Amino acid sequence: YPYTTKLCKSEDDDQIITIAQVPGLQLTIPNQCLTDDVFITLTVYYWDSPYRCGLQSEDDDTYLINLSPIVRLEPDGYQFNCQQSFKVILQLPIPSANQLCQDFKIKDIRELDLQLAQRSQSDIEWHIESITNQPTVSILQTKNSCCISIPIYHFSDYFIFIKSLYSRASTYLFPSYQQKVVAAAYLSSIDYLLRTANLTIYLIRSDFYRTRIGKFVNKNSKDKELSCCGLEDNIFENGLYKIRFDPGGLECRNNEFLEQSLEINWDKNIEGFHRLDFNCNVQYPVDQLFTIAKFIIKPISNQKNQNPKLLTLTMPQPVTESSSIPPTSITPNIDGAPISMVDNISINKFQQILKDNFDEFSRLVPVDEILTVLERKQILSDRDVINIQNKMHEDERIELLFNIFCKHRRVIDFLTFCQLLKEHCVLAVQDFGKKMEMLLKDARS
Repeated sequence: YPYTTKLCKSEDDDQIITIAQVPGLQLTIPNQCLTDDVFITLTVYYWDSPYRCGLQSEDDDTYLINLSPIVRLEPDGYQFNCQQSFKVILQLPIPSANQLCQDFKIKDIRELDLQLAQRSQSDIEWHIESITNQPTVSILQTKNSCCISIPIYHFSDYFIFIKSLYSRASTYLFPSYQQKVVAAAYLSSIDYLLRTANLTIYLIRSDFYRTRIGKFVNKNSKDKELSCCGLEDNIFENGLYKIRFDPGGLECRNNEFLEQSLEINWDKNIEGFHRLDFNCNVQYPVDQLFTIAKFIIKPISNQKNQNPKLLTLTMPQPVTESSSIPPTSITPNIDGAPISMVDNISINKFQQILKDNFDEFSRLVPVDEILTVLERKQILSDRDVINIQNKMHEDERIELLFNIFCKHRRVIDFLTFCQLLKEHCVLAVQDFGKKMEMLLKDARS
C-alpha cells in the first residue's frame, strides 16, 4: 500500500506531507502543534478489507458508498497541541465527486449527507459524525477534482462516505490488493437420465455482495442455492490460487477441473466476483444429498497468508414451521401514533396533501432508485414496477408512481415511503420526506 514516513521536528517550519500515488491527499501540520520530534507515517489502504470492516452490521439495509480512501496516520493515538488559531488539517481526495453529482442530480457534493468515520487501531467500532455544513470543514470542488479538508486532533484511521438505501450510485473503484469474500453456489436441476448437474460457485467481494447476488440466478430458474461454509471472514489477496475439488454428493466429470488455477486480481476485476463452473455426476439420490462437495483453495504465489482455505457446500436445510414465521417488522408511524390513527386521515385530505406537493414530488423523488426498495417493502407489486420502468421518460415514471400513491395506497404506505426518503443521502430529498411526514401529522390532528 502507498505510504510515506517523515521526521517532523517541533522547531522546524510547518510540515506538509503528501503521497505521490494518491493525488489530493495532504497532511498539514503547523509547527506549534508539535510538542516534540516525531516520525509521522501516512498509509493509504484504499477500500480494502479488513481496514474497512466494522462499518455495517449484517442486518443494515443501507448501502455504503465510499468517497475517499481509508487513510491511516501513525503513531496511532498521537495527540496534537491544537489551538483555535492553528490546527492540523487532513485533506482527503474525493475522486467520485463529479460522477456522484450526476448520479444524484445535484450541483455540489455539499448537498449530500457527508459522513466522516474515524477510529484508532485498537478500536472495534468506528466513530461516525456528519460533516455537512460544518464551518471547520472546507470543500474544494472543480471540474476535474474534489478534496475535503478536516481538522484532526489525534492520529487514527479516517475516511469519508455516504449511506443510501439505493445501490445505483457509482462507487469509485480504488486500487485493491485484497478483499473479504462471500461465497455463493448454485446447483442446476438434475438430469435424471444421465444423473448429471451443473455446479456454479461465485467468490464475491463482500461490499459488492448485495448488488451482485441478484444477477447470478434468474428468478424463474430452477437452480438451487446451496449453503456455503468455511470462507466466513476470509480475506483473499491478489494472486494465484490452486483449487482442488473434493467430491461428496457430486463428482467432477472432467478430470482437468479436479485441480485448477484461479488468478484473483481485485484491482482489475470491476465486476467484483470470480466464477467457477463444474459439470458433475450425481452420486446419490437427490433426497440423500447433504454434503455436495468440498473445495481446498491454496495460495500458490506471493500472498502473505499462505494458509489453505476450505469451502464446504451442503444442501440447504428444510424450512421448519417455526423458522418460516417472518420476523416482526416495525411499522413506521407518526410520533408513535398507532396505525389506526394514521389511517384515520381522510382519503380526501391525504390526496390533497399529495396534490399540493406534486411539484416537489416530481422534482425530488429519485424514482429510478427507489422502485426496488418499494417492491421489497411490498408497497409496489412486480407489475407496478414493470409498468413504471416501461415508461420512456422520467416525468412519466414519476407521475405513475404519484398516481399509485394517490389513488391506490394507504396513508401508512406513504408514511413508509417518507421514511425511505429521510434515509436518502441527498439532503433535499431527506428534507422533503420530513416535510411530508409533518404534513401527515398535522392532518391527523
